[in-house]
Amino acid sequence: MEVLTRCALVLLLDVNVHSRFILSTVMKILVSDYQLPNPFQDGGSNRILDVMKVLTTEHDVFFNTEATDRPSELLQILEVSGIKYLETNSQFRQMGESIDIVILSRINNYLRNLAFLQKFCPNAKFIFDTVDLHHVREERERVLLEKPFDIEEHPEITAIKSMSHTWVVSHAEKKYLSNMDLGHKVSVVSHVHEINTKARPNFESSSGLLFIGGFRHRPNWDAIKTFLDKTWPSVCKRIPGIHLNIIGDTDGIDLASLKKENVNFLGQIHNFDTILKSSRIMIAPLRYGAGIKYKVGLAMASGLPVVTTSIGAEGFGFPKNAVALADSSETFVDRIVDLYESKKKWVLQQERGLQAIQKFTRSEMNNSIKQSFQRVCETADFTLRI
Repeated sequence: MEVLTRCALVLLLDVNVHSRFILSTVMKILVSDYQLPNPFQDGGSNRILDVMKVLTTEHDVFFNTEATDRPSELLQILEVSGIKYLETNSQFRQMGESIDIVILSRINNYLRNLAFLQKFCPNAKFIFDTVDLHHVREERERVLLEKPFDIEEHPEITAIKSMSHTWVVSHAEKKYLSNMDLGHKVSVVSHVHEINTKARPNFESSSGLLFIGGFRHRPNWDAIKTFLDKTWPSVCKRIPGIHLNIIGDTDGIDLASLKKENVNFLGQIHNFDTILKSSRIMIAPLRYGAGIKYKVGLAMASGLPVVTTSIGAEGFGFPKNAVALADSSETFVDRIVDLYESKKKWVLQQERGLQAIQKFTRSEMNNSIKQSFQRVCETADFTLRI
């Protein structure tokens, strides 16, 4: 019986360089996250769905979560995307040995389920998908709160050191890890932001500001609370009658301190096209966070100009003028007023944003994943018998 590496590689002879491996056959890939992907709730869910959709074009993709809340609507999204949901039962245990690659998404899920998945998928190669670097986000929050924080003791660093391969969402995060001598085992698998002409606004028929983000994610709560307290009153003085629409999950959140005139909390919605098309400016006044902010890319791909902070713009790697940057309350007000009242400036900002976001394609994600799998398989120490 012929023995090949488990990653199903074919050895090719390159007479100009040396022998090299390429991925050649269908693999069984298991993606694990702490909840079912909910594209109406958070950017990380949209990204992992895009990852799995890309993988289904060439491989068998399975998804598993320990979460007991599994709405049929979200399970259907997996089904129509060609992704098989695996219950944690005897079926899972039986097929675990045939899994080639496990992608463990987010540090909290990694900590809770790594040992379980290693036990039932003994032949798999594991990839840790950070989604964003949680410890960076937490460190920035602690700085704002003036509380001590030890990066080296964070479990995310331990995970990256122990795993054979890790995904991050931006080259900035890979550079950060490279400075910690961890970059050699890291690949960048970013977001997909395809141009959406259906949601493109025009200056004359648009009005108001838009914010997208669930409030159970602390950076979003902090951003809007600070914006409404320190910036919104000045915006209202300079643009009388302006309104702000806020989209996102508010379940279990006390909104009493956020109630302001002309501020509308619309909750979760399933289609962003109408609200993006009717809005004049997207705001992302984030004071801390990590990774790439999905809301920023979503707006830019729709042609909606964005006013945001350096934190909101980080990771994309585009020119600074692709968004309107503002890191103080006063500057944030000025940027909003400039774009809101000048069609010329608004159209220019729209064009810059559309140009900058074009590189975040499904094809680019596919290439990044293939390259990361190649690196994983080249270091594979397990075999597949055929």
